[in-house]
Amino acid sequence: MGQPLPGMPAKAQVIKLNDQHAFLAVLPGDHIGVGDVVEFGISHPCTCLDRYRVIFGVDGDGRVAHAFPTYFG
Repeated sequence: MGQPLPGMPAKAQVIKLNDQHAFLAVLPGDHIGVGDVVEFGISHPCTCLDRYRVIFGVDGDGRVAHAFPTYFG
């Protein structure tokens, strides 16, 4: 647990969102557990860019490699 997975099961899907939480539905036998890392992209940048003064970019190993300041009135 706590390691990046090689790929999500084809049928996995987010069924509910609230606050900073996503509820993921998987099939019996799918190998995913509490603490596993699941990465998502965003559909619209304003869902995060207008909420934070700095957005951090990570490298392929998950380490912070960049800090991108955001500017909103």
